[in-house]
Amino acid sequence: MDYQEIADLMQRAVAHQQSGAMVEAEALYQEILEQQPGVDEGNGALDANANLIFASAHNNLGVLLRVGNEPREAIENFRQALDLAPGHVEALTNLGIMYLGEGNKEGAVELLGQALELQPDYVQARIGLGEAYASLGQHEEAADAYGRAVAASPPNAHLLTMLGEAKAGAGDLDAAVSAYRKAIEVDATHIPAHNGLGRTLFSMGATDEAAGAFAMAAQLAPDDPVAYNNIGLCHQRQDATEDALDAYRKALALEPAFVDARGNLAFILLGMEKRQEAREILQEGLKITPADRFLNLVAARCDRESGDPASAIRRLETFVDSSLDETLHDRITAEICLELGKNYDQQGDAEKAGKYVAQAEEIARDLPQAKYALEKTRSQGPDSSTA
Repeated sequence: MDYQEIADLMQRAVAHQQSGAMVEAEALYQEILEQQPGVDEGNGALDANANLIFASAHNNLGVLLRVGNEPREAIENFRQALDLAPGHVEALTNLGIMYLGEGNKEGAVELLGQALELQPDYVQARIGLGEAYASLGQHEEAADAYGRAVAASPPNAHLLTMLGEAKAGAGDLDAAVSAYRKAIEVDATHIPAHNGLGRTLFSMGATDEAAGAFAMAAQLAPDDPVAYNNIGLCHQRQDATEDALDAYRKALALEPAFVDARGNLAFILLGMEKRQEAREILQEGLKITPADRFLNLVAARCDRESGDPASAIRRLETFVDSSLDETLHDRITAEICLELGKNYDQQGDAEKAGKYVAQAEEIARDLPQAKYALEKTRSQGPDSSTA
């Protein structure tokens, strides 16, 4: 088969793939690759144009295998594409995305960065790089990547929502709100944008606006328990106790295993001094996820208020490193440390109480959301596990 015949097969294979005829496309890619000569001394190096065709066949076949849930075979084809054409931008991007899916985050960043050095305006590589940075917790870098992708793309609600998430993670809450609102302008039915807007406004203390965003999400997805949990959080912060109880119970009616709503409901019941009902709700949740930090936090408060600080301490100290040096710094950890401080204080151990309260305050200094939560938990306990 000569070069032109292979090129014609490639054109037909791509047309099949674009039309959704995946089986036919895969068969044609396999036929093309059967024509691939070796690169030993007997055959010599492949012609550059032929190299590119065979590399593209491997890349496109890898895409089909990825869609067909054959990741190992997909990765092998992407690698073979790069062996033939090291500067194949699509293969670099696809292999980077596969690495990210397999947990090789640093490898993904390296490959996607190489793709963008070769083609800075390749949007798929920008998006993949944003996802890789976000998975590493490098939110500013993720926001930069998503921002460049947004600038190079037609208006896209999903991409704007990812930008909002990265901006929120980086602590630029005003920019996050702006991105979410732009996403909603592009597509008013995009539920993740409404939820992201609500979460960000909630963390900024703009509870009424957050409630409106969550209500819109619930209207668009009336069977989504997360929407009702989020509405409950807003009612809870507004001291609309009965409305919050109704929202959490609605969330649990839709999804009995939803531990966030279960913990929030139990927390309100504790505030109403309905400890036995709260304990029963917590026990059901802890059967499902015994290591859930939020459920254990609320259960610890129940223990303390029932006069059993020792049980509360046993529950919570498993979630913080003994030296506190390697402990995850987030708002739940701040609340756990404060609760531990309260329990040690109840036991009369001022040294340990002071240690944990100081750690809670240190986390709050680093994280604005934890600071707000800490101010609430000093007298009321945690607002929520999520919003």
